[in-house]
Amino acid sequence: MSLNRLLMACALALLAAGCGSDNPAGPDPGGTGSGGSSTKTMTVTIDGVAFTPNLVTAVRSNPGVEIVTIGGTASNGTTVGFAAPTQVGVFNVNGPVTARGQGTMTIVSGATGTGYLAFLTQGSGTVTITSINTTAVAGRVDLVMAPTTAGANKTVSGTFNVAF
Repeated sequence: MSLNRLLMACALALLAAGCGSDNPAGPDPGGTGSGGSSTKTMTVTIDGVAFTPNLVTAVRSNPGVEIVTIGGTASNGTTVGFAAPTQVGVFNVNGPVTARGQGTMTIVSGATGTGYLAFLTQGSGTVTITSINTTAVAGRVDLVMAPTTAGANKTVSGTFNVAF
């Protein structure tokens, strides 16, 4: 198995872990108790074009080196996902293993899906966690994702505010 396929398989496994049920909105991720705001939003663009997910989710995983994975899936099957350690901070995809962000994406066009990755030496950018608590996570994503096969890089940027 090539390194690209192995990296994509690992990244997609992390994204799949975040594709659970769509829970009702919880308190605001800042923990102020004000509640009432939607915490199931992902507002990102792919090369400047809005990505409109119909399912947005977040999950915490990997006890010991805990990460949070945020994922969105559109009705055509296109997915965008990213992950970072479960703490406030800016996490570079090329950073050290304990402080690394990552991103995965599959763009579906008809019956064809093309994979993209921002992890280790593939792609570049950051996942920023601006607030996180036991019920929600919020932040920003600014990634350049490299294709796992042939093709051009894709830029993914925007914000998220997602309940667990």
